[in-house]
Amino acid sequence: MSLTPFIQFTAGTPALATEVNSNFGYVQDWVDNDSMPRSGSVAFTGVPSGPATDPPSADSLTRRQYVDDKTKSNTGFKMISGSGTPTLTNVSPYNVWHEVCVVSSGTAIPVNATNQTLYLTAFCDAELTLGTGPATFGLRVSFSVNGSTYGATQQTSANADGSTGADYRYAGISLTGFHSFVYTGTPQIMRAKLEIVQRESFSSVWTVASARCRLAISREVPFA
Repeated sequence: MSLTPFIQFTAGTPALATEVNSNFGYVQDWVDNDSMPRSGSVAFTGVPSGPATDPPSADSLTRRQYVDDKTKSNTGFKMISGSGTPTLTNVSPYNVWHEVCVVSSGTAIPVNATNQTLYLTAFCDAELTLGTGPATFGLRVSFSVNGSTYGATQQTSANADGSTGADYRYAGISLTGFHSFVYTGTPQIMRAKLEIVQRESFSSVWTVASARCRLAISREVPFA
């Protein structure tokens, strides 16, 4: 509601009480129905607009554009999947690691902050086919950033019992690897590599029927 039209008075001339009361009524009605109390007890009837500037302090109100820029659709999390279907047979020496799956971000990933911790998590599994058994195998996953390996390699062991199942298949050798590093601000190509090893010598042929690795890249600030 507008505070106009007010009845205009001329200096030095008498004012009618009804006209004074009418002007006062406009003011009172605006205060009662359109002003916003500091308590916030009255709701806006429309969306208020503010200045096109970002909040200067922690207690400042913010505009929608600022929130949109800080909370993008991929807010600090990416999932990249890969798979491999190699055929590997027992080799000598038996304790040789074989690459079975690699997943990569493909292109360098920029992040809207520097000197923040970036978290890499790999969820990996492989399915083996054995002629006979049992045998012991291990998985390991390593991480690299821009071609340079980061952190210690994670690894695990599992028994593959070739005496069970019609085709002696054992599914369920799995591994979750984790690594974190400080992001310096330069876009990075991130990669996870899954490898398998035969941990003991035996005469049967074994095959990796399938291998999968899913790489999660996460941080507490949004990706670009």
